[in-house]
Amino acid sequence: MDVSTTRLGKIYQSEKNIHEAIRLHRKARLADDQSTEVLFGLAQNLDAAHQSDEAVGILKEMITLDETNLTALMRLREIYMRLSRWEDAHFIGEKILKLPLSDENREREQTAFLGIKFEKGMISLKQNQIEPARRSFKSAIKMNKNFLPAYIGLGETYVKASRMESALTLFEKGYDMTKNLILLHRLEALCLEMGQPDRILQAYQKALAKDPRHIALKFYLGKLYYRLEMIDEAFDLLSEIEGQVEYFPDLHKILGNLYFRRGDYFLAAERFRKGLALKTVVIVPYYCPLCDYHSLIWSGRCARCSQWGSYEAIPLMIQKGQKRLGGSPPAGLTKIAISVSPSESSEDAHLIVSSPPRAAAKSGELF
Repeated sequence: MDVSTTRLGKIYQSEKNIHEAIRLHRKARLADDQSTEVLFGLAQNLDAAHQSDEAVGILKEMITLDETNLTALMRLREIYMRLSRWEDAHFIGEKILKLPLSDENREREQTAFLGIKFEKGMISLKQNQIEPARRSFKSAIKMNKNFLPAYIGLGETYVKASRMESALTLFEKGYDMTKNLILLHRLEALCLEMGQPDRILQAYQKALAKDPRHIALKFYLGKLYYRLEMIDEAFDLLSEIEGQVEYFPDLHKILGNLYFRRGDYFLAAERFRKGLALKTVVIVPYYCPLCDYHSLIWSGRCARCSQWGSYEAIPLMIQKGQKRLGGSPPAGLTKIAISVSPSESSEDAHLIVSSPPRAAAKSGELF
C-alpha cells in the first residue's frame, strides 16, 4: 500500500478537499486494491461527494473481502437508509445482527433494525402491498412488543384491508402492552368513524381504572365526553383535574366552553383568560421527549433527532408543585393552539387560536 498517498488523502479529506482526497485514494487503490483502509477512505470520500452509487460499490467490495467488516456494513446501511432503500438496509441489518456485538451495540442495532422494518412496511403499504406490509410490522412487534410505530403501521394495514375489527383489537391490545396514549387516540378515531363510541369510552375508562391518577388520561376521557355531548360527565371529570394543575390551556378552554353552555359567563371568561395567560406557548399533539421536538403530524421517526418511536401525546400542563409536563414550548411562537388527538374533528374549531407548526389474518386476530 502507498502509505504516503493514503495519508495525504486523509489530510485532504480532513480539510474538506474531497475531490483531491478521492483522486489520492484512487491512486492508492491502484497500488493495493484490497486494503480496507484505502477502500473505506475512498467510500467515505465518494459518499461525501454525493457519489453514493460508487460508494455503495466500494463498500460491497469490502464486504466481499470480509463479510464480518462491521464498519463497512454499518456505513453501507447508513447510505441505504439515507437513500430510503429500506429493503437493502434491511438485508444489511440482518447481517449486522448476526455478528458478535457488545450488549450496547446490539441494543443500538436492534433499535435501528426495528426502524428499518417499520419503514420497509410503510413503503409496502403505500404501494398497496398489504401482505408484505403486514409481515414487516408483525416482525417488528415480535422483536419488541413496545415498539409503537409497528402497531400504528399494522393498524393502518388492517384498515386499508378493511379489517376494521382487527385494527380495533390491535389498538386495544397495543395500548395494554405499551401504555402509549397515541394508540388510544387511534382507537378513538376508528371507533367514532365506525359509530362505536361505547367501545372507546370503555377503553378510556378501563385504562383510567388501572391508573386513576393519570391526569392526561382523565383529560382525554373528559374531552371525549365533551365531543360526545356528554356535558355533565365532561364537566365533572375536567373540573376534578382543574384542582390538580396550575396551568393547562386545553383544559381551561374546554371548561370555559362548558361554563358558557351552562350560562355561567363569568366563570367561562375566567377559564378563557387562564388558557390565554402565557404568550409563548404552542400546544401540538406530539412531542419528542428526547429532543423536545414538537409536531402536528405523527411520524414513526422524530424529524429532529431521528429516533424511531419517540413521539408522545401528553398535553402541555403544569401540575401544582411540579415542573411542566409535555415538553417545552417551541421557541418563536406566540399563539396558543389546543392540542387535538388525531381523531379530533373541526367541531371544536371555536376553541382554537391557531398557530403555525414547526418544521417538522382473520378478523379478530391480533396480528
